[in-house]
Amino acid sequence: MRVLDIGCAYGYLLRLFDNAGCETYGIDISEYAIKQARRITRAKLYAWDVDRGLPMFQDNFFDLITILHVIEHLHSPYNVLKEVHRVLKPKGKLIIGTPNLNAIARLLLKLIRRENE
Repeated sequence: MRVLDIGCAYGYLLRLFDNAGCETYGIDISEYAIKQARRITRAKLYAWDVDRGLPMFQDNFFDLITILHVIEHLHSPYNVLKEVHRVLKPKGKLIIGTPNLNAIARLLLKLIRRENE
């Protein structure tokens, strides 16, 4: 299985996929994060801004793409998702994770209420 982790940070998720026998690729905008990831994963890594597309990959290349806590930081999520669609195989899977702002808001309200008591 060929896996791409967009926003791979220090490579911890990629290492899990490595250990499962996957062919792994990671992208992060941070050069520092990519340097750290190189210490723990066999993935092919790219320091790259995905808002500029995914020109390094051919069409229908990946079986699985993960985008965890990244999409909310992009300038053009729609364009990035179009590129993800291009490089994802027709039966491929996409996993997107975003912060649960509702949970954060509830936590802040609890803190405010506590302070006002």
